[in-house]
Amino acid sequence: MVQTFHVGTAEVTSPGSGDRPARSVELAASGPSDLVGVTFAYRVGESDVWTPVPASDTVKASDGSAVSWPVAMTRRRAA
Repeated sequence: MVQTFHVGTAEVTSPGSGDRPARSVELAASGPSDLVGVTFAYRVGESDVWTPVPASDTVKASDGSAVSWPVAMTRRRAA
């Protein structure tokens, strides 16, 4: 799934297109070198507004620490 943003082209790398996670999912993205941060959002239906994923429901996969939006991109990746 490739998304085009105002800063260029970036990609949501996890979850994959069509994935239907049961309980939790790893959020990951990659993008061009000038992309410095990412905020993940969701919507229930196509006509709904995009809402940021609650940071209180999100932890860093690397160490389990809390996140705040936007998450910094490191080596062109955020996870």
